[in-house]
Amino acid sequence: MARPPNPERKTELLDQILDYLLDKTFAGLSFRTLADGLGISSYVLVYHFGNREELVNQIVTHIERRDETVKMPDPAELSGRSSTSGH
Repeated sequence: MARPPNPERKTELLDQILDYLLDKTFAGLSFRTLADGLGISSYVLVYHFGNREELVNQIVTHIERRDETVKMPDPAELSGRSSTSGH
């Protein structure tokens, strides 16, 4: 009987993948190289992502979601000006 999927595992994998890819490019990315770099079986990646195209799509989506949670400061606040002052 198959083990029930752990929904948090995919997010954990994506976080690990982003850390791994910090100094790498997508050009050389494959399930095998990624699995070797993460110290896991490539079957884990196939199970969660299916194919390389879906893996790349999920990585990009994960980056976009992480960026949305980071609040960028208002440029006016950085310059010391208030955005309501009209200067």
